[in-house]
Amino acid sequence: MAEAMQSPPPLGFIAIEVDIHRPPGDPYNDRTWPFPLIREMAEGSKVSQVVTSSSYDSTFIDRFVDAGLRLAARGCVGIITSCGFLALAQAELTARLPIPIATSSLAQLPSILPLLPPGNSVGVLTYDESRLGSHHLASFVPEQSLPKIIVRGVPAEGHLRGTIGKGAPYVHEDIEAELVAVARDFVASRPDIRILVLECTNMPPFSEAIYKALGGKIPIYDVYIMGQWFYSGLGEVHTTSFAFDWVTLSHRHRRVAARLEEDIVIYDYEAHRKAAQPDFAIDAFQATRKPR
Repeated sequence: MAEAMQSPPPLGFIAIEVDIHRPPGDPYNDRTWPFPLIREMAEGSKVSQVVTSSSYDSTFIDRFVDAGLRLAARGCVGIITSCGFLALAQAELTARLPIPIATSSLAQLPSILPLLPPGNSVGVLTYDESRLGSHHLASFVPEQSLPKIIVRGVPAEGHLRGTIGKGAPYVHEDIEAELVAVARDFVASRPDIRILVLECTNMPPFSEAIYKALGGKIPIYDVYIMGQWFYSGLGEVHTTSFAFDWVTLSHRHRRVAARLEEDIVIYDYEAHRKAAQPDFAIDAFQATRKPR
């Protein structure tokens, strides 16, 4: 019995130096995941250094290697990072770390591209269209596949970039409206787009809203989905543990739970346990609200 209740091994997360709100649904928040998460900071890594069209210098890479080694020493079975632009560091970090690392949501592209019908494209919604280039994409896909990938960024003076890059207040509704508008325009202007990948690590709390806004017809892949897939091959999932009960939650309901943000302070395990199907109604969550 003690063995059955053993916690699953942790996933590591290398964070950069950005001080913003990270609600449930954001990969930085350990309440997002159905398994333990351990974070380490890549000291001295600013947004302006990470979001770049240029290759990273050795000093910058060393900071991520150091953080990755600390995560490995703490028992992590794999690592994800805090920015999709770190695709540029995938090869070197893989070579220098003793455990697997997936640096970017873009790592899903090799699996997604074969799903496209002939003549169609994958859209990538990014934090900065002016800096995300073919060399980022080529970290994961062959050159001949690049024409099938179309990149669109959020507004340079918009809510998401203002929050992450300039310290503006995190207003969920404003960022959601912005991302939905950009995604709608993106797909309308490129009807060949059949799948959408969200590059930015801070976009997963809005994936459900984007999916619904696009009529539920365009699959959305983000770093949360990548992290779930990545972790599933790294360590044993203990099916009788509390963590497994979170795994049985449908993807849709985990998104809804994330939208509740900090308001969820109590998870009703018994209501969940008694649910007959994994896709049970969201009222299985019983929550109290924190005073504002």
